[in-house]
Amino acid sequence: MNKRRIFKAASLVLTVILVLTFAVQTTMAFIVAGAPSVTNTFKPFEAIVNDLLIQKTVEHPFGADYVIPENIAFDFEVNLGSLYAESTISTTAGDLVADENGVITVTAKPGSSVGIVGIDEGTEVTVTELQKLPGFSVKDGEATKAVAVSADGTVTVDFTNVYAPDKVLPTNINVTGSKVLEGRDWQDGDTFTFLLEYDDGSGEWKSLGNRSVAYDAENESFNQFDFTEALAEIEFAAIGTYVFRMSEVEGDLDRVDYDETVNYFNVIVTDADMDGKLEISGVSASQNATVTEADGTYTVDVIFNNTFIPAPEDITVGITVKKTVISTGDVTLSPKDFEFVLENVETGEKLTVKSDENGLADLNLLFTAEDAGKIYRYTLSEVIGETVGVTYDTTVYEIEIAITLSDDNRLIATVACDGEAVEDLVAEFENTFTAPAPVPTGDDSNVMFHLMIAAISAAALVLLAVYRRRLDLYEEE
Repeated sequence: MNKRRIFKAASLVLTVILVLTFAVQTTMAFIVAGAPSVTNTFKPFEAIVNDLLIQKTVEHPFGADYVIPENIAFDFEVNLGSLYAESTISTTAGDLVADENGVITVTAKPGSSVGIVGIDEGTEVTVTELQKLPGFSVKDGEATKAVAVSADGTVTVDFTNVYAPDKVLPTNINVTGSKVLEGRDWQDGDTFTFLLEYDDGSGEWKSLGNRSVAYDAENESFNQFDFTEALAEIEFAAIGTYVFRMSEVEGDLDRVDYDETVNYFNVIVTDADMDGKLEISGVSASQNATVTEADGTYTVDVIFNNTFIPAPEDITVGITVKKTVISTGDVTLSPKDFEFVLENVETGEKLTVKSDENGLADLNLLFTAEDAGKIYRYTLSEVIGETVGVTYDTTVYEIEIAITLSDDNRLIATVACDGEAVEDLVAEFENTFTAPAPVPTGDDSNVMFHLMIAAISAAALVLLAVYRRRLDLYEEE
């Protein structure tokens, strides 16, 4: 009996529940069907919502001090799902209305973020970066990222872009030059060559080739050269200042002083607008190079000056030899015909000279333009002769002659004797002479000859005296 009552009670409770459920569903259907079409605003309960933060970072090669332009911004497509279709979504940039698929588009600048506020816990969100800016690419190729919103805190999605601008070619730079020759007119065969180099940042100079000019009487612009095409072959792949230098290759034209000037110019590459390509923002120069700019085109012009220097006049360095002979006794010896020798220490070449009746002799050394910058060393001494009674001077003079070229193209000889500078070089030599005494020869016939001469002379004198006496007596008679 009790079991039947319990079963009936349970059936009654179940019936009531079914009736109430049906009644509620019917009412809700009427309300939805009878309500006008409206745009719903999704406002989930505070207990089950959270936020989504999209963080934007840009990596670039311009250094920490570079400021990214204000106009650089990135768009993101955020798909919240159909639950948020045509709903008003709150973001840190303002309210946005999602499309029929629950998608909104937000924007973030480099180094900043954009947040979406109040997303239902457990919502699967897909964020895709819309890549529209040239030169920018998503790092590692992850343009789309999916996350699930949880109640643990704000969910952050990081997007990093790498900026790599296109290379720039120096098509707006002209590099020209000209050669000026001074001191003489151009002649057939006159040729000059020039070298262009640049430093690409490695610290080593790289050649961009040579250009030459050659005299051509039929061409008025024969002395001009152009490196524009050589420069155009370079691609600038990074911002910075690129250094170029132009110089003259020394040739072998006789008596031509080649221009040793090294002319520098700089090409400045920048990308201030971050528009996806590098730009040449300036060109500067130094030394004999000049830069002009017109309508965004730069022209670098270089002038090389060479000077023809005629050969300086030859010069002669004179050395005077003064011979003195000191004679002792009754016989005096002349200073004439004593011999002296000047010897080149390096080559052994000798030059000899003899003294005149006054004991003087001159040695003259001729120097030409080829001797400029050289130093010559000599010794000067007397040749020891065999004249009896002469004691010869054994002095050896050490002479040094340095030949230089003055600023006004004159040869200058600087003379030093025995280590001391002299203006007029006079080398004195002193000999002594003693006449030798007569030496008996030991020949008796020679003595008898002299005695006979003496006897004959005496007899002659006696005969002459007798003859004069007789003559005097005859005249008295």
